[in-house]
Amino acid sequence: MIKRAIGVLGLIIFSYSVFEVIRNYKLIQDRLVSISGGKITSKVNLEAKEAIFKDNIAYASEVDLSFGADNIGDIKIYADKSTYNMKRGIIELFGNVKFKSEKIYAELDKAKVFLDQDSKKIKKIDGSGNVFINYENAKEVRAKNIQIYPDENEIILSGEPILKTGNIKIRAEKIKIIISSGDVEFEGVKAQIKENP
Repeated sequence: MIKRAIGVLGLIIFSYSVFEVIRNYKLIQDRLVSISGGKITSKVNLEAKEAIFKDNIAYASEVDLSFGADNIGDIKIYADKSTYNMKRGIIELFGNVKFKSEKIYAELDKAKVFLDQDSKKIKKIDGSGNVFINYENAKEVRAKNIQIYPDENEIILSGEPILKTGNIKIRAEKIKIIISSGDVEFEGVKAQIKENP
């Protein structure tokens, strides 16, 4: 009798756990998808090796994120770990973060993706720690910090950024890249170094 009661209790707990996983997965999808006038305006696809849901926060490991962003094109992000705060619309990525779009490739230690709560579009991406960015397969920048603003069509790098293109290196306080044109603006140029080819 006790074994049977334990078995039934175990089955109830297992069923409830499956229900919670499905409910939380649907909750995440609802938060990531916005339908306006019968059209999907934005969708973030999240794949992870493992995910845990607790109080409107999803914790995941070995994360692959993909979504569309204005002015940058389709974006794919990989990270060792992530948290997604569904109430605040913030996805935090940690460890071995790799960011790839049609125009940009970046590697960094950690990043935050800020989503607009209504449209689910990306408002801003903040990144830090050993930032490396390759832009248009011709320009490379190393810095401590990066901010990407898809709507403003800008990438801003700070924290001793160094831009390398061809055999020229430019060190500045801040480097701004205009995504659509590829133009680069420098603030507080500290040095321009010409390397031997």
